[in-house]
Amino acid sequence: MIKLPKHDISLTAKEAAGVLDDYWTTYSAVWDLFDATVGKAHDEITPLDVLSLNALNAWGPNRPMEAMESLWQRRVDVAMLLAEVPTKPAVEMSAAELSVAIETLERTADFVWDLDGWGDTSTAKLLHRMRPSLAPIWDRYVDRFYGMAKADYGDYYRSALDEVLQHADLLKIAVDGSIHSEISIVRAWDILLWTRSPAQHED
Repeated sequence: MIKLPKHDISLTAKEAAGVLDDYWTTYSAVWDLFDATVGKAHDEITPLDVLSLNALNAWGPNRPMEAMESLWQRRVDVAMLLAEVPTKPAVEMSAAELSVAIETLERTADFVWDLDGWGDTSTAKLLHRMRPSLAPIWDRYVDRFYGMAKADYGDYYRSALDEVLQHADLLKIAVDGSIHSEISIVRAWDILLWTRSPAQHED
């Protein structure tokens, strides 16, 4: 069983595949504008990387123009930091490799978060796009399973990736059984948490 943290929610791989399919059916534009265009891990930030974040509502009710401008002006600096982040999927890393990867991700996240208009959620969504098999997404829905209020990237990445790796085999079965089997198991974990978050019923 795939056991989500804290809220006593468990899913079989088949049930998880159904959740993924329901998500893609409900939010088809997210697939077309964000997930289908992610591609492989990469360092250079493209216009599509920036614009696609709007499909995930990365800035919520805030206006994204300031954030997109500040990132675009510093995209070379961000790319230099990303170049230090391993491109290997988390599931293929040793414990030592994963520890280094999280440290480099955290440094990159801290830099982006300090840019004008950027916050914990938008930063996490950008880094997931740049490292889709390594960097988990964080937002207030996902956080209901972790209780961090604001993302402490190092702690969150360690906690989320530990859960992903524990369920890697079943998550892979779920992804392979869904209509969009191209996504990473890291993204699948995010979708399962987001769709099953208690916060969904509070809005």
